[in-house]
Amino acid sequence: MLKNVIAFAGHAPAARLLYAGEYRPGLVALSVAIAILASSRALLGAQFAAPLNKPGARQTMTSLGGLALGVCIWAMHFIGMLGFALPCAVTYDPWLTALSILPGIIDSIFALRLVSRPSINGRTLVAGGLFFGLGIGAMHYLGMGAMRIEGALRYDPVLFLLSIVAAVVLAAIALWVRFGMFRREGSTQKWRLPAAAAVMGVAISGMHYVAMTSTYFLRPDADVHAIIAGVEPLTMAGGITVATGVLIGVVMLVIFRQMAGELESKA
Repeated sequence: MLKNVIAFAGHAPAARLLYAGEYRPGLVALSVAIAILASSRALLGAQFAAPLNKPGARQTMTSLGGLALGVCIWAMHFIGMLGFALPCAVTYDPWLTALSILPGIIDSIFALRLVSRPSINGRTLVAGGLFFGLGIGAMHYLGMGAMRIEGALRYDPVLFLLSIVAAVVLAAIALWVRFGMFRREGSTQKWRLPAAAAVMGVAISGMHYVAMTSTYFLRPDADVHAIIAGVEPLTMAGGITVATGVLIGVVMLVIFRQMAGELESKA
């Protein structure tokens, strides 16, 4: 199964064997905006979860934030893919597409639970960044494995590894900006949340676009068979966008209700 999802190229193929894709700037910008918005909502959830005394309430808050972040990472990937035009038919395997959502959700929940603890240190931030980065990477390459083109996909092994490392490092930096930076001074500067969300959004979208540079889109030949049965990209993108918007709305509603409850209890 994994062999069919990820296959590496032994060397760079000749240009005549490759499809040349083009990016649509508007959709690329939308994908980055979704990544940043999702990051801000997830980090906000972790921020309000940290001081909660009830473990159950804290876990619920971080689980919702991780769910929202994982789904938005997934949505960002497929909107980003829609923004990459190839001169051939493209569809997606529905089952593998659905499966690709799980790594991002699971790792995001674990990471947010780590960094929402009342007391965290550098090791915790690194572990959180590792979970985030690996979740982003696993989601991306499973999602790419669901892609069906008239040809095949192969990866440059060096850029493949670089894309994972970039996601882990940037995610760890984002968590440090939000939960570690100025902690000793007790800083409450309001710019830390948007700054951390921006860095996390860059980690998510940056990993995607670095990973895209590692991908060779091969034209069909005697050794590469065309497999194009699947769901049309526009249909999938529409469904993903609607579902993501609804989910973010629900998560924000729960977060605001929790905030209101905390304020009432302190009044």
